[in-house]
Amino acid sequence: MSHAPAPRLSPPRSIGVVSPMFNLPVGQVLLAVCLSCVIAILAVRALGQTDLNPVSAVGKLSQVVFAFVAPGHVVANIVAGALAEAGATQAGDLLQDLKTGHLLGCSPRAQYYAQLIGATASIFVTVAAYQLYDHVYGIPSAQFSAPVAHVWKDMAILMQQGSSALPESAVRYASGFAIAGATLSVIEHCSHSVKWIGYFLPSGVGFGVGMYVTPDWTIPRVVGAIVELTWRRRDPNSHDKYMLMVASGFVLGEGVWSILQLALKAMLH
Repeated sequence: MSHAPAPRLSPPRSIGVVSPMFNLPVGQVLLAVCLSCVIAILAVRALGQTDLNPVSAVGKLSQVVFAFVAPGHVVANIVAGALAEAGATQAGDLLQDLKTGHLLGCSPRAQYYAQLIGATASIFVTVAAYQLYDHVYGIPSAQFSAPVAHVWKDMAILMQQGSSALPESAVRYASGFAIAGATLSVIEHCSHSVKWIGYFLPSGVGFGVGMYVTPDWTIPRVVGAIVELTWRRRDPNSHDKYMLMVASGFVLGEGVWSILQLALKAMLH
């Protein structure tokens, strides 16, 4: 993809837009963009292991760094986290898309141009969808309170006030589990010759994501996995023919109906 100009133009465009919009120094925005590249690697690893991209969690690392770079600057802290989350989100999406295309034998160049078309169309679709939700429900509202936005704001305020705003045990526990996660990773990389260790060694990323994800997200996945396993064992022929279509029908059906329901409510209002 060396012919593609967009990846090379993305950092200067981000700096040119974000710096004047939020009145931030160019150096701080450049640092935030560089941090987003590092954090994207962490997010991609987590996505590859757990099928979940913990962008909100890893984006907080950028906020921690900016607590030292721009102390007391809440706006800079939130913008740095937003850039890190955006980079991690796009990296995860590209990982899934390009991996799927690779398995299907698609041309990387064709995928690149398809991404450009989809990104251009999404500008209008996402803005229209947000306006529709805001018109029907109001954002924030009781039904759509945007809890993640409050988490980002509280994290920025916390970084402004320092660790004194946390419980005394928070830093100790966070440091201990960080060391434990790093130790698991070191053992994993040093034990390739002993395969049986890998079967019993827990994944620090998977363990953390399991704590991070709420039950309303994990329980349906567990139920779906049990149904899929039972179906595959009882009737493997029909499973191979229809499983993907049935699963896709559930996903698309809920998504399409939510949009139709939203449009109907907008017309009634």
